Amino acid sequence: MINQAYKWLNRKYPQNYIIQKPYTGIIILSLTNFGFMALYRPLNAHEANPFSFDVTMAIYSLLSAIFVFIFVKILKTFSFFSSNKDWTFLKELAAIIIVLLGMGIAIYFMGFFIEAPTARWNWPTFLDSCKNAFLIGILPFTFFTVINYRFLLSPEIGRAHV
Repeated sequence: MINQAYKWLNRKYPQNYIIQKPYTGIIILSLTNFGFMALYRPLNAHEANPFSFDVTMAIYSLLSAIFVFIFVKILKTFSFFSSNKDWTFLKELAAIIIVLLGMGIAIYFMGFFIEAPTARWNWPTFLDSCKNAFLIGILPFTFFTVINYRFLLSPEIGRAHV
């Protein structure tokens, strides 16, 4: 069973569109994150003092997408993530988790500049930023990963198209 899981995780898989094309990924992430935040106001999101809720979410969405772009570019400098021809489902999952963790860290530090100066330098605030970034940022990444699920189910498709 472990051997089957290993084979499944290491099966060739198309690279996530946001990771493959980070310039377009900035636009996709900004729009989807802002749209989700503006429409649903999830996770106790609130406005920063000088801005309205929509302006605050637009700033966070745009800046977090720029940081995701930077993290994707940095990630691609490592040999493990550099080639999309050798991309596997395991690399896909690892890259998404690393990029979303970086996005959470970036959002945490953005809060020092965007939000009112309160006691932000603590673990609960850091973990909350990472959790919120992951829960909201996972939506566009999941969309582009799930549309390629057929490559996991059929090795023939994977060999022909990846």
